[in-house]
Amino acid sequence: MEPILIEMEKTKQIELKSCPICKSALKKVEIERKGIVLNGYKCSKCNEIFFPSDEVFKYEILSGKRKMARKIGKVGHSIVIRIPNTIAKELGIGKGDVAYFEKRGNEIKIRIISE
Repeated sequence: MEPILIEMEKTKQIELKSCPICKSALKKVEIERKGIVLNGYKCSKCNEIFFPSDEVFKYEILSGKRKMARKIGKVGHSIVIRIPNTIAKELGIGKGDVAYFEKRGNEIKIRIISE
């Protein structure tokens, strides 16, 4: 069977320096939305609040709006990433298959080899 290739990339948080609306200084703030604490920026002049894209993504995951996202866990000395069942079924990934990891810059390529 042909190996299945899964590509992963870790994103970096971008720090905002000034308000995109009025160009005034921004202050880092923690805001709670529906029980989820988010790190954002509040404008000192117009009071607008901005969230970096990774915080919006985190909110969507934790609030259940992104069904294909999974939290990363730890078992022993290994990090565990669960693959959503719908994707596993679609690609034919199952117990006993082998995952081969290849680091390329800040990306990880995962090849799944089915037995």
